[in-house]
Amino acid sequence: MNQIGVIGAGKWGSALAFALRQNSDNEVYITSRTPRDIPNFVSLETVLALEYIIIAIPAQQISSWLKEHFVYSGQKILVAAKGIEASTGYFLNEIYANYVPEENLAFVSGPSFAIEVMQSLPTALVINAKNEQLALSFSTFFPSF
Repeated sequence: MNQIGVIGAGKWGSALAFALRQNSDNEVYITSRTPRDIPNFVSLETVLALEYIIIAIPAQQISSWLKEHFVYSGQKILVAAKGIEASTGYFLNEIYANYVPEENLAFVSGPSFAIEVMQSLPTALVINAKNEQLALSFSTFFPSF
């Protein structure tokens, strides 16, 4: 059983959690700053203790969130956000490099919308990582719609 945590229960984080739940080999947990009435909502500490974590927090909040809440303990991280931090001009990979070794860091992107994922419509996502095995691991968690 793959235990996967999702941090961020906004539209995109919730859509990714929904997609992950379509794979019966996954046990998906989700957390956010405000408790929500969604399946398997757990504390941040519970999610941070998992091996595989998807972080779906907006780019403008990620630096402060990482400083305040994140403790690296070998987790494999899939970043599910896009953009540049406006205050510094840093790309997300530059921000995360201060917290997670690149061999445990992957990024998801693609021409997709949360609503399409929630409706199980055809969509395309790409997972990129320096560690090809990590990218393949994360890709096997997601279903083919």
